[in-house]
Amino acid sequence: MHSKPVGRRGNPTRRNVLGTIAGVAAAGVVGGYAWDHLRQGNDDHGGTVADQTGTGPSARATGAHTFERLSAPARTVVRAADGGTLATFTDGARTAVLTGPTRTFSEPRTTEAKVTTDAWVRVLPHEWQRGM
Repeated sequence: MHSKPVGRRGNPTRRNVLGTIAGVAAAGVVGGYAWDHLRQGNDDHGGTVADQTGTGPSARATGAHTFERLSAPARTVVRAADGGTLATFTDGARTAVLTGPTRTFSEPRTTEAKVTTDAWVRVLPHEWQRGM
């Protein structure tokens, strides 16, 4: 019989290291979620949708907004006074596509391709429906 345990002792295995990393990442996500949603007790970040005003850090003075209904797929498009698209809300979706600053994405180690976009996707608290 063996007097010592069989296998490596004292050195962590790859499985142990990856499990620890996954646990720390999960704890960070849960902690960040709790911090964001419990710090003020609500989701109000300085503005309201109904009156199109805001006082938060990203609030900007804007002109009149217009709301346009389109089909295929059914959606609401928010347009600025100059006709530019500010946001798109697709019926039944929990995401909104907003127009924001232009940014460029690249993966130089694997390709020379670059993607430049001004679209910013955000998750909504519930599905978008006509008339919201």
